[in-house]
Amino acid sequence: MTSLFLKSLASLRLTVGWTVLSTARNNGYLAPVETPRVALPALRNPFARTALLGIVLGLGALAQIATATPVIVNVVETGGNLDPNDTVPAKWTGATWSDHANNEPIIGINTGTDYTVGLFRVAGPAYVDRAHAYTNALPAAMPPYLVGGEYIMSGNDDRAQNPYLLDVTVTTAVRVYLLIDNRLGDANGANPPTFDATHMQWVLDQGWAPVKTGVNRTADFTLPDEVACDESADGTINSFYSVYTKVYPAGTFQLKQADNAGQNMYGTVVVPFRELPSVAQVGGNKLGTVAFNAGAGASYSVVAGGNDIWDPRDEFTYAYTEMTGDFDVQVRVESLQFNATWTKGGLMARESLSEFSRMAFQRVTPAAGANDVRLAYRTGLDNNGGENGGAHEDGAGAPTFPNSWLRLIRTGNIFTGQASPDGVAWTTTSSQDTTTWGGGGFTDTTLGFFG
Repeated sequence: MTSLFLKSLASLRLTVGWTVLSTARNNGYLAPVETPRVALPALRNPFARTALLGIVLGLGALAQIATATPVIVNVVETGGNLDPNDTVPAKWTGATWSDHANNEPIIGINTGTDYTVGLFRVAGPAYVDRAHAYTNALPAAMPPYLVGGEYIMSGNDDRAQNPYLLDVTVTTAVRVYLLIDNRLGDANGANPPTFDATHMQWVLDQGWAPVKTGVNRTADFTLPDEVACDESADGTINSFYSVYTKVYPAGTFQLKQADNAGQNMYGTVVVPFRELPSVAQVGGNKLGTVAFNAGAGASYSVVAGGNDIWDPRDEFTYAYTEMTGDFDVQVRVESLQFNATWTKGGLMARESLSEFSRMAFQRVTPAAGANDVRLAYRTGLDNNGGENGGAHEDGAGAPTFPNSWLRLIRTGNIFTGQASPDGVAWTTTSSQDTTTWGGGGFTDTTLGFFG
């Protein structure tokens, strides 16, 4: 199981939760190497095929999991400009069209040549009727939760259309990101958009929330994350978007007008979102609870209990789903309530729901406690790190609350823990090759979180 965990009746807050943006190699539809990924090839040995992957947390986390099939299956545009020279109805990842103008949506393409929308990426085209391209808002990186997601290309000429509607049909629950031109409402690109009765009021009315992980020009966690726009297709940055998000169930949701004459149309990125369906009380712990909080933030609240995750056995509350193969999971730990020196929170890969299960977890402790970051694990080898091999942890460093990012990666039988102050630059805490553990390589695991 891989999980986010919490122990000792403490509270952990994760504002980004975990992101899994690719589920299989060569599936043609999912994220490139720089994004998180899940589920990979069949492995020969026991830690092998299915794992319990989870997140241990207290108050709030997001969980996003990609699938190997397209998520966006249809987009119906109503009220678009539909200029016969270039503005065609909105297209989306996987859609192909050829009735575009020369050099639109990319430089060098001619009318009549097929163009298929790919996945969201740096230098990816933004609109069906311009050669504008998305890029990162230097000196920041491109927000990692966007890269590799499916997205919608509207016409930039639709920025002033009212009414304007996009009815988007998706196959699964999704987290949707709106990229909104900072110049909305006040024509000032230096600050976030200004919403009012005549400028995308529907975004506020529908409960969209700014994403604030510090991925913006000033690395300011009080401001929305940003994406830039190269409007000249020459490698320059000409304008900026702020990122807003909302979760929708499978089915059809509706986006409305941009109210942004003379500026840029909003962009839309869509990634799968899934609740973690199962909850287990592992060991003697009977105190923990898990609640899913719907809405724009779509979070989990966990009240955690249990004695410890250490030595021969564990006690904690675990919300999880089973996961097959390799994965790469990232979370931002905003806070961890102090209850004891060794109160712990982080990401765990666990072989089973047994309290004695072999496991690996990348964790933090409270600033008022041990104040450290470690990769801990139980090998199943007696008299090597204590009974059942459960007294192991490696690494160094301290958490960087409220922006203490943790990452747990599985590649075959090897588990690697990493930490970061910004979710972009990662430092490896430690790695473990589970083929050296008692019983050989890691077998089953779960995807979830626990406390």
